[in-house]
Amino acid sequence: MNEKYLKDGTVKLWDGGEDIIYIALNNPPVNALSNQVVDELQDALSYIEKNKKYKALQIGGVGGIFSAGADLKERSKMSDSDTILFIDKLNDCFDMIENLEIPTVANISGAALGGGAELALCCDFIAVYHDLKYKKEPKIGFPETTIGIIPGAGGTYRIFKKMNSSTAKRWILSGKAFSFQEAIEDGFVDFDSSQLSEFYDYLRANSRTSLVAAKASMNKCYLETDRKKQRLIELEEYKKTLNSPDRKEALKKYKKK
Repeated sequence: MNEKYLKDGTVKLWDGGEDIIYIALNNPPVNALSNQVVDELQDALSYIEKNKKYKALQIGGVGGIFSAGADLKERSKMSDSDTILFIDKLNDCFDMIENLEIPTVANISGAALGGGAELALCCDFIAVYHDLKYKKEPKIGFPETTIGIIPGAGGTYRIFKKMNSSTAKRWILSGKAFSFQEAIEDGFVDFDSSQLSEFYDYLRANSRTSLVAAKASMNKCYLETDRKKQRLIELEEYKKTLNSPDRKEALKKYKKK
């Protein structure tokens, strides 16, 4: 990959030159979500929002770990009001990820716990790097209930996108760290990281206009239960593809037949 670093701090942002842009948390040893990390993550997301040339975003972590969640050392020094302000900022950041117009993938290695698991839930897809020869079985979960709090950055509602009610409650209420296999079985994880290259090849081959419109239609229709409104939503997004150069080029091929 011909990497071109665009930002390099507690959050790394780079362009692989192949329509995919990458973010990696870089706050060792566990890529905790500190104030600085969240600020830099928002900056990276703002860059992606403004540069409408990418077809997908992958978010991962440096050092063999995705994120163990909140920076508890920093949190221990916060007042209650400071904590609420930080949670609001974290939620704003996670909303930015969820609302990105391009497909997003959380690529988990090592651990995704607490806020790290909530970050993964903001993405359209969750992949896990699973290689037992390195004896690093991934751990994913929400340990908040074990320290007297609850997930506060979308975990208690985004988790229902991935699993049914009773399974979701088991994940949140138990405070357990789940294995890769358990996460696959319960629906939290979509696929192994080894499958990402093939998946990105499909995205690269597709029209960006179509990817954006299809994702927008699905996201909006997911929140809407009225079928007539769903049809209107889909139609409005379909209309956005009518003048797409990719569509016109594709139709030219059929005219020649």
